Amino acid sequence: MKYIIKVPEKYETRKKEVLEFFGKNPPEKILEKFTGRVFQGDIVIEHKELGYGADFQNDEVQTDFEREAFYIFLCTVHELAHILLKQDTPWFEYGDAGKIISEYKNYQYEQYKYDFQYAIEQTIVFMIQSACENEAGLRPVKYDRWQETFESNGVKALSLVIWPEFLNYLENIKKYKMIDEWILEVLKKYFY
Repeated sequence: MKYIIKVPEKYETRKKEVLEFFGKNPPEKILEKFTGRVFQGDIVIEHKELGYGADFQNDEVQTDFEREAFYIFLCTVHELAHILLKQDTPWFEYGDAGKIISEYKNYQYEQYKYDFQYAIEQTIVFMIQSACENEAGLRPVKYDRWQETFESNGVKALSLVIWPEFLNYLENIKKYKMIDEWILEVLKKYFY
C-alpha cells in the first residue's frame, strides 16, 4: 500500500506536508483500528477545487489542496471510510442489514433527501471520522464538537440516536471483529 497524491505543481509543498502528517497519522491504520476493515490497494488522493468539501470517485479521494494538511487528513479519512465500508462485502449486505434497509426504501432523510442507506452510512462515517480525528489529536469525540457537522450535513436526527451507541462501540471495540457487526446491531435495535 502506498499513497498516490495527484496535485498540480503549485501544491507540491502541501503534498509534502500531507505525506508528513500521514506518516504520523496513517489514515488506513487508524481506520483499520476503528472499523476492523483493511484497506485494499493504494490510497489515491487527487486535488479538486472543492473548497471545504471532499468526494470520492472510483475509490479515489478528491479534496482541495488549498486547505491545510490536517484538513486534507480529515477529508481523506471521511472519504476512505465510505470506500472502506463498501469494499469486499459492503456494510449494507452484512447479515440482515439489507433486509432492514429495504424496509425503509421510500425514506428520504432531512433537507438533502438522502435515502435511508446513505443517511445511515453518512452518519456512521462522520462518527468514524470523529474517532480518527481524536486519534490524530485534532478534535475530541464529544457530541457538542460534532453537532454542527451532523446538522450541516443533514443527519442530525440520526446522529442523536446513534451517537450514544457509537460511544459504547468505542468502549467495547474489541468485542467486534469489524464495524459491520456493530452497524447491524444498531439497525436491529432501532430500525427492525
